Amino acid sequence: MRVLQFGSDSSAHALAWKLINSTQLERLIVTPGNAAIALFTDTQPLAPSDPLALMARVLREGITLAVADAQ
Repeated sequence: MRVLQFGSDSSAHALAWKLINSTQLERLIVTPGNAAIALFTDTQPLAPSDPLALMARVLREGITLAVADAQ
């Protein structure tokens, strides 16, 4: 499974840590992420305000699941 996760706070860090330890995970990309998350997975700046660029990245990376915390 390839996952795109949105967030940069402590709850995003906790979720990313749990996801990265899943045996079903092939790739995790966190946007925008933070320095602590970047220690164990990909962080990439993606603008949620640009849906076309976001969709292009999802298609290019073969993302199967996108998650975000409810803030």
